[in-house]
Amino acid sequence: MTTKVQLVSNIVGNVSGGASFTGIVTASSFSGDGSLLTGVGGGVGQPTGDADGLFNYVAAAATITQSITFDTLNAGNFNSYVVSVVPNITVASGVGVTVGVGKTVVIDVLQIGDL
Repeated sequence: MTTKVQLVSNIVGNVSGGASFTGIVTASSFSGDGSLLTGVGGGVGQPTGDADGLFNYVAAAATITQSITFDTLNAGNFNSYVVSVVPNITVASGVGVTVGVGKTVVIDVLQIGDL
């Protein structure tokens, strides 16, 4: 079922049964645990699933398998750092990594590779 919503400057109330939005959604607060969110940064590493939610893990190595350019489209409009917590990153054969003007890539930002 598709429902058309007319955009208004201020919507007050609840949406139940699911809703899909494109563009920017701004709210004074969101509720729930966020466990089904995608495309958002989390803490450091991946959760281990421990009952208390205290522990995460970081892969010791990873491989970049698709070409990527870090620029103002995906890494901020101004000078910025693009960071990875993974200590060892390999770029696969035939894959390109382009670092744009004003961008600095930092691998193993936590310096855990030397532990």
